[in-house]
Amino acid sequence: MELFDISEEQITKRQHYVPKAYLKYFSVDEQKTPHVYAVFPNGKEPQKVSIEKICCSSYLYDQIAIDPDTGAQIFAAPNELENMFNPVESKYAVIVSKLKADLREKNDFELTAQEIGVLKGFMSLQLWRNPIFVHISNCIVDRLYAQNPDYMEYIQNEFQDEKSNVMIAHLANESLKRFLLLSTVAMADTMDESHFCVFRTQDSLFVTSDMPVVNIYGEEQGIQYDLVGIPITPELFVAFIDAECDIPKVLSIDSCSVRRINSRQQKP
Repeated sequence: MELFDISEEQITKRQHYVPKAYLKYFSVDEQKTPHVYAVFPNGKEPQKVSIEKICCSSYLYDQIAIDPDTGAQIFAAPNELENMFNPVESKYAVIVSKLKADLREKNDFELTAQEIGVLKGFMSLQLWRNPIFVHISNCIVDRLYAQNPDYMEYIQNEFQDEKSNVMIAHLANESLKRFLLLSTVAMADTMDESHFCVFRTQDSLFVTSDMPVVNIYGEEQGIQYDLVGIPITPELFVAFIDAECDIPKVLSIDSCSVRRINSRQQKP
């Protein structure tokens, strides 16, 4: 087990739960730091905001203990989860660029099973890396361990060279990491038998949010379907659809359908 004083390693303070690799495809300019238009819960008019400053929280995925003797911040595993997210975010960005180019040039695309798997993993991870679920994971550890006198006594007896709150920080980090990994894999597995397709709109725009993955269950022409998808640009939406019928790879949808999908992004 490695534990770090904050002075020993550079920590990423502003940690994004909606990655910049995703947000950049909704940017409205070509600046070095892309910007998006965002509507906040207490506002009515869209604001132009840098993607550096949106959908992020300070030290969201890091577990920090305070040394009771010195007051120093001790990180259980600095940047571990941030670094874990980087490979899938990078692969996602490459695949989206490829999809955009293919659809622009020939209204068709070719993705390998591995590339489709990356999209499944990216979407699944987006369901769980939100601050809500980070908070839930931390609360579970706090309730089961930090507030359990018997467990705290066990820690103090078993690890006499380590402070108990530091050990709890390490436990919380491991629990969150396992929660994210297992939940992501489980969610991706549910899409294995689904049809993969891309919705395309030309007379409207897809919007996104701080929880961009949507799940829509419905019926169309007597056929029931279960859709899990995510907007990837203002013009494109990738979907995994569980339905007992053939579905085209590319579907052009009207503004009414776009509004229905967008309504799932409007959080209270």
